This record gives sequence, structure tokens and C-alpha cells, in this order.
Amino acid sequence: MRRKSYFSLTAILCVAVVYSCGYDREERWQQYIEAGTKEYGQRHFAEAESLFAAALNEADHFPENDPRLDTTLGKLAQTHMTLDKYDQAQQLHERILQMREQSLGPDHLDVGRTVYTLGILCDRQDMLDEAESYYKRSLAIFEKHLGPEDEHVYHCLRRLAWVYRVTWSYDDAVSLYRRAIAMREKLDWPNDTELIRDIRLLAETHVFQMKHQLAEPLYKRVLRMLEEALGADHPQVAVALDQYAFLLVEMGRQKEADKLIARAQSIRNKQ
Repeated sequence: MRRKSYFSLTAILCVAVVYSCGYDREERWQQYIEAGTKEYGQRHFAEAESLFAAALNEADHFPENDPRLDTTLGKLAQTHMTLDKYDQAQQLHERILQMREQSLGPDHLDVGRTVYTLGILCDRQDMLDEAESYYKRSLAIFEKHLGPEDEHVYHCLRRLAWVYRVTWSYDDAVSLYRRAIAMREKLDWPNDTELIRDIRLLAETHVFQMKHQLAEPLYKRVLRMLEEALGADHPQVAVALDQYAFLLVEMGRQKEADKLIARAQSIRNKQ
């Protein structure tokens, strides 16, 4: 509690010093941005938030579409996100989006990045219809400017697939996961953790669809990749064994499942 009070006082003093030095608006903005960036880098997020808010108060008086306003909104929004203040971050990114659409056009790559961030913010607030809309729009912009196999496209596919998965649109989720997996496989990174996660999520989605025969080879692949990457006795291997065992129980193959469960327990006993 004392530390929090100290850092809050530090931020207040920073603001007071800037004003007391008689700086004009542009100089005050620069001082707030620099001080806020320093506090953020030191993980003093509440202090950074106060300083960036003060910078925004100055930037709001700059000419319309001044790049310093965009910078300030972005820094304050990022700090809000770090503090899990998603609704406040969303409001700022909506403002950024409006500014960028006006100055850059609705399909500019920077607009796509802002739209993607808004999708994440809506996703984290369980505003899934809005998240879906933002992800679809950003996906179209990324594909247009970066091509169908760019990393931005990959991450957008995965996030949109997750929205479809949690809203029971399993066929749509499967289609996007398969596309994301195919993209990741082309990178040819052995036992890539992102690829393993995507395959696992696709397998789970097939389980939700009651398509156990499609899920089984995926769980086998996840297990093999984890063993190769982490070793046969790693705790994550035990988790994969349990998941595969659950599937086998659902398929009526209890004896096979029991062997996997026993192996998973053996791994845990060694920890």
C-alpha cells in the first residue's frame, strides 16, 4: 500500500513540476509523454496512466488529426489494456479508428491494425458479436495488403476461430483452424508451440462436434509433438495423455484410456 501511494504521489508531482516550470502546451505534452513512457517501462502502470492522461489533455488542443494525438491515445489505451481497463481502452481505440479512417481511408493497413485491436478488446469483454465483426474486417484488410499467408492474417484467423468456437459455430471454427494450421505448417518449425496449440484446439472442436474419429489423429499428433519437444515425462505430456484418454472413453475404448491415464499419473508422481 505504501509503495502504491508513493508512486501515485510521484505521478502527481511530475504533473505539478511540468506546470510549475511554465512550459507551453507542446512542451508540457512532450514532458508528460516522456515521463509516462519511463514509468510504463518501469512497470509503474498507474503512474504512466496519469501522465498519459495529462498528455492527452494537452494533445486534445492540437490541430485535428495531429499525429501527436494519435500517439497519445495509443499510449494511454495500451496502458488501460495493461491495467485490464478494457472498456476505457476500447473507447480510445474507437476514437483512434475514427481519426485513421478519416485521414487514411477505411481500408488502410493502420486502420486494419486498429480494428484488430478493437476485436481483441471486445473479445475480452465477451462482446462476441462485435469481436467477430472487427476480426472479419481486419482479416479482409490484412489479406488485401499483406497477402493470405502473412503472420497478421494467421493471428486474425485464430482469434476469429476462437470466437466461432465459443459461440458454437463449430464448422466455421474448424475451417479457420485448418487454414491457420496449414499456414503454420509451411513455416516448418519442428514442434512449434503455436502449431501444437492450434492442433489441440481443432481436436477439441471436433470433440464438441461429436466427430471423434477426426479428433483422434489430432490428439495423437499433439502427444507426439509434445514428447519430441519436451520429453516423455513432461507435465504437459500428462495433460495431453488425459485429453486423449477422455476421447477414448467417449469412444467406448476404456482399456486403452486406462493405460493413458496410468501413464499420465506416473508422470505426475515423478514431479
